[in-house]
Amino acid sequence: MEETNRNRSIDELINKLNYKYQYVKNNKYWDYNQIYHLLLNGHIYEVSENDVLLKTSYNIANNVDKNFIKENSNKDYEIFNIDLEQMKKIVISFFMNINPEFKDKIKFVLSHTQFIKYDNNISEDKQRSLTNENGIKFYYKNDLNSLITLAHEVSHGISNLDSHCSINNRHKVNAFSEIESELTEELFLEYLKNINLQIYDKNQNETVKNLDDNDIEHIKYNKYKSVAFLSYRAIDELEFKNFMKQNKKYNIDNNLIHDLSISMNISKEKVISKIERFIHEYYPGDNFVHDYTGIQNYDLKNGKHLSNESRFIYAYCFVEKFNEMNLDDHQKCEFYKYYLENAKNMSFQEVLKLFHVDLNNINSFSNEFIHKFNDLSSKISNVQQIGPMI
Repeated sequence: MEETNRNRSIDELINKLNYKYQYVKNNKYWDYNQIYHLLLNGHIYEVSENDVLLKTSYNIANNVDKNFIKENSNKDYEIFNIDLEQMKKIVISFFMNINPEFKDKIKFVLSHTQFIKYDNNISEDKQRSLTNENGIKFYYKNDLNSLITLAHEVSHGISNLDSHCSINNRHKVNAFSEIESELTEELFLEYLKNINLQIYDKNQNETVKNLDDNDIEHIKYNKYKSVAFLSYRAIDELEFKNFMKQNKKYNIDNNLIHDLSISMNISKEKVISKIERFIHEYYPGDNFVHDYTGIQNYDLKNGKHLSNESRFIYAYCFVEKFNEMNLDDHQKCEFYKYYLENAKNMSFQEVLKLFHVDLNNINSFSNEFIHKFNDLSSKISNVQQIGPMI
């Protein structure tokens, strides 16, 4: 009787999952897979973005320290005595310090920004700052996360503009479009430390202190930890899509779940749960049952599709490529300035070359990231074990 009830429950879960799947596979980004061309030794090679993403994700998932530690993120720090106008001034000062010639672009970007006070009564998912062809939509609080987010979004705006302050980013490699913003965050945190930005931990009501290297390492660890979870998602989602295509499967049914359960050596319930986690990101979160009949090429515009989220995997890997170049402060500034001005016109291969990626093994660019993450993990873990100094 118990086994019969379990089977009935599994059947119900599979039916619900398949109904969602029939809707989800019509999403605009479900089958996204850009093809790039590399010129090596006089020969042109085709490179599939999904292949790069899958191999990179496996490299990260298999080699990062999985003893994940709970650490502070940007959102855990309030900034002492700050308001929106002061945030703008700090961000403007940072970019002007990089290149005074950015003045007109900064002015244009900020004039095309909607400044929206964060509302604690609205879900965080619906208050996600973004940059598009209409400008920036910026949700803010008086905290470190908002200040960094403003710099992040302004960097997108600057990067997308030509010398006449017209948007001209049609040649930009979409997969690499978060590199400029994550390079920004890397340099901006260092800038905030150097101007003695005063912060305090809002969870612990600690006394006001200057942002320091220790805070930056914890923030960075927390960001980089998210890449491990994105890698797990990429592996599950891309392997599932490959399986469905290779086996010409068009439905999720009991036989499919059974076969996956055997091949993965996990229970049917766990297989269903794995698929549901990424299916969920392509399905409307409004608690309605949606009719998929006739639905074509829809876009939820919530940014949670894999091709959007995976950009952060690439970006963090390239940040650590950048850090391993052993540039001095002036050289870092020049590199960053060059990338902001030219990323919109750079090809897939040109970006890889700029960051010293081995073109014969383009998947190797995650190695520096893995090394840095494990170094941060070890350092933070050792501090926690030793405990605070008295």
